[in-house]
Amino acid sequence: MLETLLHFWYSQFEPSIPEDYRLTLNRYSAYYRRLNADNQQEFNRRLFLLLKFMNFIPRGFPKVSREMKVIIGGAIIQATFGLKEYRLKRFNTVYILPQAYRYPGYSEAFLGHVDFSRQFICLSWADVRQGFHIPDDAVNVALHEVAHCLEAEARFSWLSRRFFDDAHWASWARRAAVKLAVIRNNEHRFLKTYAGRNMREMFAVCIETFFEKPEAFKTKLPGLYQALSLLLNQDPANGEDPVVVKGG
Repeated sequence: MLETLLHFWYSQFEPSIPEDYRLTLNRYSAYYRRLNADNQQEFNRRLFLLLKFMNFIPRGFPKVSREMKVIIGGAIIQATFGLKEYRLKRFNTVYILPQAYRYPGYSEAFLGHVDFSRQFICLSWADVRQGFHIPDDAVNVALHEVAHCLEAEARFSWLSRRFFDDAHWASWARRAAVKLAVIRNNEHRFLKTYAGRNMREMFAVCIETFFEKPEAFKTKLPGLYQALSLLLNQDPANGEDPVVVKGG
């Protein structure tokens, strides 16, 4: 009920966006900096509303700063900017740790992960920042984990909150399955090897690459890029105006 009321209110009255939102996004997000003024305004509005319904919990330090919330929330808005729906329903709790962390049963340190059964996200703050400080290496843990959440939410959402069109998802999945087999045969030349682990990781790696190396992705794997562009209703290679179908 509160969510519905807030969205109605802000559809009638434009929210007053704190100035530090813009400062933080301009500092960290190459995607945001490229947007034109109208798109930046819409990005800010979506982020403002999204953060009303997100729960950020610190682990290993006393307080989650607004900068942390804006950067992590901004990753969600970036990935969903071409979609009507942009609010995570199930995965709206984020645990933030100072740096990469160990998880029982695994030998390697985690930069982030999604707990699908308990429905929360964990992120290493040091690696979130690193992902945005280097905007063109296709390594962005925030976008990676957001991709996992979007896929899971799309599978479990009821119709009115569905992120992806079923036909668009099927088109992407067909092309991605072919590419996954190529990666597993060590014949790939572009996407990270980790994408060959399974379809879930393929989607997350594609999201990272789509936003951080759009021109190269479009050139090297045009069919897969186009399928992802159709799915997300975005073409980040267009820079200041990435949304393909307005109001899509």
